[in-house]
Amino acid sequence: MKRRQSTISVLLLFLALLLSACGGGGGGGGGSNAPAANVPPQAAISAPSSANERTSAKISGTGSSDSDGSIAAYQWSVDNPDNINVSIENPTQVNTKLVFGEVQTTADITLNLKVTDNADATASA
Repeated sequence: MKRRQSTISVLLLFLALLLSACGGGGGGGGGSNAPAANVPPQAAISAPSSANERTSAKISGTGSSDSDGSIAAYQWSVDNPDNINVSIENPTQVNTKLVFGEVQTTADITLNLKVTDNADATASA
């Protein structure tokens, strides 16, 4: 009987080593196998600081980035408290233009860019 006990002990030891090398004996979830949390993207705007009426100005969001994925969407908008004649040519493109019509007075606008990454996290500049 002694030989059979030692064979069983060796098998149990081998199974214990095998289970610990594979990350445990099963059961619980989470642990190190859980997916990493999504890191939000970074939004960045490249645009001139001023423009004249009846002109257009190139604007770009190419400096925007996502460290753990990619930028899936761009959304440009303008805060225009003086209601001047300005529009965005293609507000969902990374590179586009601000188009200025006739302007009666000097005014300030704020250009906004919202980016969304491939996991639906957002950032704004």
